[in-house]
Amino acid sequence: MQFHAPVLVCRGTAQVAISTGGKGPLFAKRLGERLEASIGPEYGEIADVLSAMRVVVRYHEESSEVWQAMFEHLVEASCRPLLADVTTAAPL
Repeated sequence: MQFHAPVLVCRGTAQVAISTGGKGPLFAKRLGERLEASIGPEYGEIADVLSAMRVVVRYHEESSEVWQAMFEHLVEASCRPLLADVTTAAPL
């Protein structure tokens, strides 16, 4: 029996797990190190803010389509600049 431990990058409640299913643990480690350097604490802060907003919006909006559209807009607006920074980073 093999044990595979994914690399976990945590920023507050935001978490990213990387695994190669045991096929390339060194690659997963290097990718994890790269993500550690690329993903700042602001991702955790955004996750916390969106979590708090989700509670309020779901309480006040009965239509799931309405709150889903609101959160798609919020996530897109708040994460686009951050995701652009990660995707333009130098290759591994």
